[in-house]
Amino acid sequence: MEKETIRVCFCTPELDFGEVVGRALGSGFEVKTDDCDNTAVPAGEEGYDCVLLDLRDLPPGAEVETGLRQFEKFRRADFSPPIVVMLGAEDSALLRHLVEAGAYDVLASPPDIVELRWVLHRAHRLHRVERELRELRTAQSSADRLDELIGYTDNMREVFAMARKVATCDVNVMITGETGTGKSILARALHRLSPRAGRNFVAFSCANLPEHLVEDELFGHEKGAFTGAFMLRRGRFEAADGGTLFLDEVGDLPLGLQAKLLRVLHDGSFERLGSNTSMKSNVRLICATHRNLEAMVQNGEFREDLYYRLNVIQLHLPALRERSGGIVTLAHHLLQQVNREFAKNVTRFSRLAMDALDEYAWPGNVRELENMVRLAFAG
Repeated sequence: MEKETIRVCFCTPELDFGEVVGRALGSGFEVKTDDCDNTAVPAGEEGYDCVLLDLRDLPPGAEVETGLRQFEKFRRADFSPPIVVMLGAEDSALLRHLVEAGAYDVLASPPDIVELRWVLHRAHRLHRVERELRELRTAQSSADRLDELIGYTDNMREVFAMARKVATCDVNVMITGETGTGKSILARALHRLSPRAGRNFVAFSCANLPEHLVEDELFGHEKGAFTGAFMLRRGRFEAADGGTLFLDEVGDLPLGLQAKLLRVLHDGSFERLGSNTSMKSNVRLICATHRNLEAMVQNGEFREDLYYRLNVIQLHLPALRERSGGIVTLAHHLLQQVNREFAKNVTRFSRLAMDALDEYAWPGNVRELENMVRLAFAG
């Protein structure tokens, strides 16, 4: 595969210096050197991948004001590429302002060419991700979006394609995946794309709850069924009649209730607590779990017959670390989303933040990534 050429706009008042740096960068770089006062940075795919801005030797006493004015000229350009700044060693005050204003990186001048190549490669990668995200947002590709779920990787597109097929079939679905991968969002998407979309979507988590409480939540109770039952209470199966019932963390369902759930799946009938009257409910059941139900069946912790009733169709959401190349793109999507939420205009992550996004394992998956972006805004 042919190596991609990185297009660099080197803005410097010393054109000879620019030519020297351009030659030193060598193959793989296409450097255009121009005077800072006359350079206009083209936007979008036909423009530059990054800007190298020379802010050495600024007028004494006006370094910060002049440097920021030069920087903002490029920063205001439509879809501006990442800006790498070269400063003199004494310009520490300007360095701080540039970082706060959104410079991708700031290097000492004259630059170390090996470091400069590495920084420009990283800046180019960032610009490519931002360009792809911009194009995807403009095209609104159905392959990369499923209701509120966003996925820019092949394994997520496969999940979305299967989910669209499954949604229209009135069968039970099992969603597997680690905590924080978006299982509940996928369940809502299946409901909204199904023929039951006009009826209720009812969700309940079975995680770490005592058996009697889960039974009461699912099937409801009659007035006086137990101490404290002062009035009739309808359960989740009644509330979801005609629609979709989503049982999250179904692997935590107590064994005693698994038989009752199996009966509902068999003929749709159940009784409220304290009642001998059988009731009917027509629901589509979507379940989710982060546990290995097959292993639980082998260990006698989950009924085999119930497992096969629930697991008619299985959709697996990959962990964030398994979505190769998608973490940074998803982070930028969340950045725009949180921008709107906080009424801010933060355009991109810093170089250090990009490195951290790539290197971290994200045990909390998408939920952790979203919380991290929100925390960065709040901080």
